[in-house]
Amino acid sequence: MTQAAAGARAVLFATPRAPSDLPVPADFPAGLLPLGHATLIERLLEQLVRAGVAEFDIVACDRPEALRRELGDGERWGVRLNWHLAKDPARPYAMLRSTALRAAGRVVIGHADRWIAPVAIRRLAQEDHLLMQLDGADAPAWSGWAAVPGAAEPRPICPCRKNRRGRI
Repeated sequence: MTQAAAGARAVLFATPRAPSDLPVPADFPAGLLPLGHATLIERLLEQLVRAGVAEFDIVACDRPEALRRELGDGERWGVRLNWHLAKDPARPYAMLRSTALRAAGRVVIGHADRWIAPVAIRRLAQEDHLLMQLDGADAPAWSGWAAVPGAAEPRPICPCRKNRRGRI
């Protein structure tokens, strides 16, 4: 684990719902979908722990009790999980203004419905990055993952908001 990764804290948004074409209830968190032997959110936690992240903020909206049953308090991974409840799954970002996040050396932001490669997770734990992907029209779009310095001045760190020119 590097010095930069030692101060990293992750915020995982477990607010996105599973796609409507899957045979699960409409309010089923996408992070609880299976990915091999574990759920998607468990696999992401494993990768973030391997990258050196030791403290997590889990933001849940729908079925928070199911998520908590699955993840517990983080003891299984030797980390601490802080739980936050968002009322609206489309607007879960208020907790990013938390003073506790500003005290962290680095804040890794991710969405529990989007898998990224382990190498990308390791880089996020060590450096500032905004991960982009190409959409169907070959236009760049935010992948739902980023890393920012935690001690930064309060500013919007959610790249999902468009800038003045209408671009992300």
